[in-house]
Amino acid sequence: MKKSVLREYAKLIVRCGINVQKVDGGNPNLVLEGASFEVYRPATEAEILAGVGLVRLEGISAQLVKVSFFDNAAMTGSKVTTVTTDANGKATIYGLAYGTYYLVETEAPDGYNKLTKPQMFVIDDASHTEAKTIVVANT
Repeated sequence: MKKSVLREYAKLIVRCGINVQKVDGGNPNLVLEGASFEVYRPATEAEILAGVGLVRLEGISAQLVKVSFFDNAAMTGSKVTTVTTDANGKATIYGLAYGTYYLVETEAPDGYNKLTKPQMFVIDDASHTEAKTIVVANT
């Protein structure tokens, strides 16, 4: 395929987002600021053959790669690899292609423990809605 055709095809890939809500495990009405997360996806066959940037996470049999994404709805500026919950306990991840991903907590709010396992989520045509918010409860 010509490069111009590939560029046009890449524009057609649907990009969506997901909302994350961090709450206290004992009181889900208590939202938590300061939790940081990274996102991973299953590696493609080409990425596995290249062997660069592959990651294994406990409890996940697939080889994974870290994902970069936007932290704003306009999907402008530089992509990031970490998102942190705000004063409302919320963080939003934008610019992900449809597929399966894993959310990994890299830093817990003061006085709380990080999640011990990655949380799987799926990006689809409804994943950005409030009804599909990933609620992460910690103790």
